[in-house]
Amino acid sequence: MFVYAIGYEESTWCYLVKIGKTNNVRARKTALQTACPFDLRIFGARKLGEGSAGAWEAALHHYFAGRRMRGEWFALSRSERELLLGYLEDERCGAEICAELFDEGDQMAIDRAEHERHALFLVSPLTHARGAAKRDRAEYVGADR
Repeated sequence: MFVYAIGYEESTWCYLVKIGKTNNVRARKTALQTACPFDLRIFGARKLGEGSAGAWEAALHHYFAGRRMRGEWFALSRSERELLLGYLEDERCGAEICAELFDEGDQMAIDRAEHERHALFLVSPLTHARGAAKRDRAEYVGADR
């Protein structure tokens, strides 16, 4: 069983990548290519045991959850794609890397939530300021009538 990364370069900074598992990576690419108008490439794959492949796939999905487009497809930056390929090529024990991916994925989720909380806090006063400016304009225009 293999865990694979198959996809295409959407632009110079974005890769659309499917992270999955299969017994035959080339056959899987061919099957995916049938429904995809873009030329797909096999970015990387790692041979694992049946149980390990499922755990790896789940760990990678968890790690990149914030970049999920749909299902098993992810929009990754060049550095994120290189990170993914690094994990697929890493010589360490599979369980050790899975644990690391889940830990780092959890931290990324915490960081994203914190960022979103701050973004909402920052947007809120701006939204209120825009609303006040709109009311002021309406009052000004109304004064001319």
